[in-house]
Amino acid sequence: MPLEQHRHFNKILNDMVNKTQAREYRRIKYKHTIETDKFYEIPHSRQKLRVTTENATGKIVPNGIIEKVRVADLNIHAPNQALDFRISINRELPRTKPNSSPVFERNKDRISYQHGGIAFDLTQVKGAADKDPDVRHELELEFADASVLAGERSKHERKEPSQYTQMIEVFMNNIRLLSRYALKL
Repeated sequence: MPLEQHRHFNKILNDMVNKTQAREYRRIKYKHTIETDKFYEIPHSRQKLRVTTENATGKIVPNGIIEKVRVADLNIHAPNQALDFRISINRELPRTKPNSSPVFERNKDRISYQHGGIAFDLTQVKGAADKDPDVRHELELEFADASVLAGERSKHERKEPSQYTQMIEVFMNNIRLLSRYALKL
């Protein structure tokens, strides 16, 4: 998304953080991180291993070494909205640190918001300074704890009472709301 759109979402989300500081609201959690993702080839695989480190300390973040396996994508074109969007389902498998050299890197300046079970990440991304100096802007929503969603899905499949459908509806409503409030550039 363009920088103006990034600023717009940053303002909307920051305003929500400020409004929810009153006692009668469930608070929105807020966190600012600056990290680097380094990607490594996995022998005999098309997948890549991602190692995420904090820029301030150089230390690997908790759960910072993963293999991200794409399960499915759904690209949604919203002709009457300012933004189109993609829903991706991935598995993130914990791995050990590789001994090889990275094949590329991403530098992330991220503001994360969490409300209920949904995490909102507003990120400025830059590749390695010598190879990919352009800044890209991303807005990502994800379930804060995918294991809770998976547990509710299992209950749903067994025909037990579950919050699975409601969790999906809340997630989709957040996407629709952000899309509706996006700037028309």
